[in-house]
This record gives sequence, C-alpha cells and structure tokens, in this order.
Amino acid sequence: MKGSGKANSGSSHATSSRRGWVHFAVAAGILLSAAVGWNGVFWRLKVALAKYPVPWPSCVKVQDYRLTNFPEKIGPYVIVQDGEFSAKKDGTPDGIEILREDVLESLGTTASNLNWYYMATYRDTRIAGSLREGKGRYVRLEITYYTGLLDAVPHVPERCLFAGGFTILYEQSGPMPFEVKSPQIAAKLPRAWRRFNLYRTVGAKGREKTAEYFVFSMNGVPTARWEVVRGKLMLFTVRYCYFAKIQVAVFKVGRYQGRVGLINETDLRASDQACRDFLEYALPEILKYLPSSDDVKKLSSSN
Repeated sequence: MKGSGKANSGSSHATSSRRGWVHFAVAAGILLSAAVGWNGVFWRLKVALAKYPVPWPSCVKVQDYRLTNFPEKIGPYVIVQDGEFSAKKDGTPDGIEILREDVLESLGTTASNLNWYYMATYRDTRIAGSLREGKGRYVRLEITYYTGLLDAVPHVPERCLFAGGFTILYEQSGPMPFEVKSPQIAAKLPRAWRRFNLYRTVGAKGREKTAEYFVFSMNGVPTARWEVVRGKLMLFTVRYCYFAKIQVAVFKVGRYQGRVGLINETDLRASDQACRDFLEYALPEILKYLPSSDDVKKLSSSN
C-alpha cells in the first residue's frame, strides 16, 4: 500500500506540473497576442495621428529658419533701424532678432525644415521721440510657424513670463475681443480674421504689470487657446496641419537698472489699445505669409 501511495503521489505531481505548464503557455500566449495587438493599435494610432506638412505660400523666403522678407514698414510702424538701439551699425536693423541654434532647438523649430520664425521690434512713428531721446512707443511682433508635427505643445506667454519671474494674474488673463475697425483693412482679410479673440496674459512683478497678446492661426483659422490647437493636432480626421502663433507685446521707454531702455508698458489700457492698433495694420501683411484655410482644404481633398 505504501508503494502504491508513492506511485499515485508521483503521478499526481506529474499531472499537476503538466497542468501548470499548460496554464503558463496559455497565459504567455494571451500576453503575446495582447502585446502584438497593442503594438498594432499603437502603430495604427501613430499613423492616424501623423500630420502631413503644409507648404508655405510662394512669397515666403526663409534662411536658417528665419523669415527674411517680412515688411519693415507696417502702416505708421517702422522697424527699429540700424544704429537706433546701438551706436554700432552692422547693416541689419536693430529691431530684427536672430535666434541661436540652441534656442531654436529648444523651441522645436528645427524639428522640420518647413518651420520658421520672425521676431522684430517696430516703432510707432506717430509718437514723437525715440529710445535715444528717452520717449516713444515700440511693439514687438513674434510669428512662429510649425507644420508636419505629430505632437507639439505651443509655447505661450504664460510660461515665458513665469520663467522671467512674473506672477501670472489669471483673473485678468484670458480671451480679449479684437475687431478690425477700418473697412479698407477689413476688406483685405478673410471673414474669420475680421473679428476674433486674442488671448491676453497679464503678469506682475512687484508693483508693475505687463501684458502679452497672442492668437494662433490653426490651419488658417484664428484660435485663441493653445488647448484647442493641441486638441486639433490629436484628431484623426486632421491630416494636413500647421499652426502659427502671432504674438504682440507693447513697450515704452523707461529706466531699468539705472539705464534708459525699453520696458514693458505697465498701463494695461494703453497696452490693449496699442496692441489692437498695431494688429489692425499688421494682420493683412502677416496673413500673406500663412496658408489660408482654403489652401489647407485643397491639400486635404487632393491625392
């Protein structure tokens, strides 16, 4: 009986081991199938989310990712001339900013050969004076163009101001209505760009306040919130895609760390008014360098 017990015990152990291997094999098979399946899903998801680039309009000229042929005069605003900010002249207007390659990399500009930027400071010629005379008003314009990206987080003033030591005043920040008042200028613009929202970001440092303003052209349509841009980038139905950020900041002449220079306009009412005034003149020029919504629709409907 004892011998029979041992034999039964060994048989039971062998059967249990075989069942264990069967269960392991089944579990491994399920995991493998799941892994293959999820890899397939992720691959298809990535293909579905991938965006084709939207080419520039024919007027765009870019060198080292910088737009080089934007107008130096926009209505009553002229770009800060060579020698106006600095006594040393180098043949390039002082108002033009050229970014280093490492900065462009951090901004994601170098991710595509079709990305570009334009950053420049303009002076309002209707206000007498200049930096050297200790008075005047200046407006900084930034345009950044991104296309063909799978997943991009637009850079917005909220992050830049915070990095510069400002506290963001959220109760005073948000969408701000903008409307082109001049019938002559409005006639040059697509209907969607005659009345839309800008996004105003207000920051404070000590007793001073400053504001920066932006709007995105998302496939040719004005969009005030970066979250909307991010959301549209994730849509399966959007295959051809670009977004361009148009950003404005207003400056006046003042003293900073004991030296005369440009400082942020601290009067929010004056800043709002100057921003609206500059954009009214600048929008027809800016939109020439961005694909229209019709351009994107034609791409989407083509083969």
